[in-house]
Amino acid sequence: MKISDIAKLSGVSKATVSRVLNNNPNVKNETRERIIKVIEKNNYYPNAIARNLSKQENNSIGVIIPDISNPFFSKVVDRISIEADKSGLSVLLCNSNENFEKQEKFIKALIEQRIKGMILFSTKDTYLKSSFLKHYIKEIPIVIVDRGLKLAVPEILMSNFESAYKAVKLFIENGHKEIAIITGPLSEKTAIDRLEGYKKCLLDNNITLKKENIFCGDFGVKSGYENGKEIFKNKKLTGVFISNNLMTIGFLKSARENKMKIPNDISIFSFEEIEWSEFLGLEISSYKIPFDELGRSTIDLLQRKISDKSFNEKVKVNLELVTNQKSSIKNLVKGGM
Repeated sequence: MKISDIAKLSGVSKATVSRVLNNNPNVKNETRERIIKVIEKNNYYPNAIARNLSKQENNSIGVIIPDISNPFFSKVVDRISIEADKSGLSVLLCNSNENFEKQEKFIKALIEQRIKGMILFSTKDTYLKSSFLKHYIKEIPIVIVDRGLKLAVPEILMSNFESAYKAVKLFIENGHKEIAIITGPLSEKTAIDRLEGYKKCLLDNNITLKKENIFCGDFGVKSGYENGKEIFKNKKLTGVFISNNLMTIGFLKSARENKMKIPNDISIFSFEEIEWSEFLGLEISSYKIPFDELGRSTIDLLQRKISDKSFNEKVKVNLELVTNQKSSIKNLVKGGM
């Protein structure tokens, strides 16, 4: 059956049928219902989709992530999908590849598909360009995840500042004073907050903040590797706070090549847990990301935003310290192991 057959049976033009199929609002309800009945009767369209057309709704949500190869995003999207399925929602996933223009293209495309709402893990440079979203948040319910954008939208925030502060405090409690940091990209609020937590902890404990101990990374494996090579040139450094797990993996490769043993030669703390690390013989002090909670909270915020357009709550998710039998932070205090 063709669209012309549907038009003939409905007593309308092909253009009118096309408008109904594309959810164009410029069709009278009576006409729309008549066309939908013909569609359903003749199995021209799957019944579920036809019902959505007649109700002018779509049970899909969009999720835009910046890097599908990053384990953090793949894990949190998995949990979001599980929670969405429980609520009868399907997920349309888009990968922007850290491309700002592609991200905006996806936002427009998802809006055109009349999805119920959107979850955005924005690109690294969106923090500095967030004003572009002001137009879109008026058109569709949007939840932002861990980006700290100064917008009137619901947002899930991880305790980046507080967790970085606590991690650096562990070094200090174990007698470390020469502590470096490998940051994420400083165009991103997540990385900025982790750096600020590092700085504040040093200052609160009367430890001099040295610019040469701040190494800028990009949350990727290579930047952890390259910064590791630079860090090992400074023999005074005893500890390194690494702002995510991918950079930690790169750093560990550099340590191995430079015959640096952890924690005997240098101590480290990874902001994010490295999956399967203990099975690989790696005892790395780190935080466990609560992916189940992230998934539940994100879907909950989106559903509340869909129901109430004025809802703009910010929810902070706290991180749990991974406790290993051995720490990757050496105790330098007199009498320590």
